[in-house]
Amino acid sequence: AANTEASAKAAAESLEKKTSKIFAAVAFYWCISLSITFFNKSLLVSFQYPLFLTWFQLATAMFFVTLFGHLGKSISFFSFIPPFAFNLDVARAVMPLTFCYIGMLSFTNMTLEGVHISFYQILRSLVIPFNIVMSYFMLSIKTSPKALGASFVVVMGFALGSFGEVNFSWSGFVYGIMSSVFLCLYSVYVKKVLPAVGDNTWRLLSYNTLMSLPLLGGIICCTTEFTGVSNYAANEGTVTFWFLMVVAGFMGFFMNMAYFWQIKYTTPLTNHISGNSKSAFQTILSIAIYQNEISRMNGSGIILSILGSALYSKVKYDEMKAAEMAPAAPK
Repeated sequence: AANTEASAKAAAESLEKKTSKIFAAVAFYWCISLSITFFNKSLLVSFQYPLFLTWFQLATAMFFVTLFGHLGKSISFFSFIPPFAFNLDVARAVMPLTFCYIGMLSFTNMTLEGVHISFYQILRSLVIPFNIVMSYFMLSIKTSPKALGASFVVVMGFALGSFGEVNFSWSGFVYGIMSSVFLCLYSVYVKKVLPAVGDNTWRLLSYNTLMSLPLLGGIICCTTEFTGVSNYAANEGTVTFWFLMVVAGFMGFFMNMAYFWQIKYTTPLTNHISGNSKSAFQTILSIAIYQNEISRMNGSGIILSILGSALYSKVKYDEMKAAEMAPAAPK
């Protein structure tokens, strides 16, 4: 009886510890994801150079990845990030993904500069239909009718939200679509590239970040942002401004950490629920903070895109569980 009681107590403590980790991982993801979205949006109101902001965040992230990788050799707390060692063959394999990575991050910040966060969320919902199309043509993966139905709800939400957007911006609209396209390309290519880095996401992040810096830096030098940033730094680049830029870069690094930890400590369903709930809360919070006008059509589009995304996540999770429970085919 004593052994049974002790086992039950140990199981309860283990469950409580696991639940605490899940809650902490989800809370950390929410905090960092919401913070970086609103922080970048606030910075881009006065500092209208989204490509340089992206480059600076990458540079800051590379610094911390290198630092923590070095500290991990002697301090176990940082050992989850492996020391970075550059390999030319691995770099060649990762390079196509790096272009997708640059496009994904750059167009995200360019979208945030041009549209309200509520409309930004509608544009990002296009990741689902784009992912279906790219998975079919690039990976020959077919989508079930239920998932296609959920995707149709998302597209309807996108259409209503776009036509009903009061402060519509063509540039922000195009940037948002490109952001979704590159995010989909990244999610497709990452499955092919991960084996090249030993399936280690932190090592992949190191390669992506390191190679993005000179590539994106070259792009900036070929645009008007180079002159604009130079003038801004000379005339308005106060200590406070650069401190805020470092904070933005720090958040960018922790966004990767938060995403990795949420995947590690939660189930796919919890991960999907967390992402969709965060998107809904982010939209409501942005409307409350910025007081941007929402038409009925736009509001309906926001609701449909969020509901469609949640439905799609649920359908894909059910399909994944069904595949896991299905008996293995005889050899």
